[in-house]
Amino acid sequence: MKSKIESIPKDKKVVLFCKSGARSAKAHKLFSNFNNVHQLEGGISSWIIDKLPILKRRPSSISIQRQVMILAGSIVAIGTLLAITVDKQFYLIPLLVGLGLCFAGISDFCGLALLLEKMPWNKLD
Repeated sequence: MKSKIESIPKDKKVVLFCKSGARSAKAHKLFSNFNNVHQLEGGISSWIIDKLPILKRRPSSISIQRQVMILAGSIVAIGTLLAITVDKQFYLIPLLVGLGLCFAGISDFCGLALLLEKMPWNKLD
């Protein structure tokens, strides 16, 4: 599997940014040997203050991380209720969700987040 650094395109400009610019400045130091990686000084806050254009998620949208937590929690709750009321085999549902969350935390790969990002309510305007 390709490392995240190896996946950075070398033929396109890449801009690192965060809210204030502090974290992206630290990250930019890691990419000092990349001529195409730049840092947005002052972060997205400065960009907004300068009234420069940005793409925003729809106002009703909530973060992908929160959506993952809501969906995973709902699946665990429903699986547990089914295991209590219908059949003990339904305990496999919360077990698999828990294992999936552990895998996501260890590997920094969350398939559920990738799936949720593709949902129509998460498209940029």
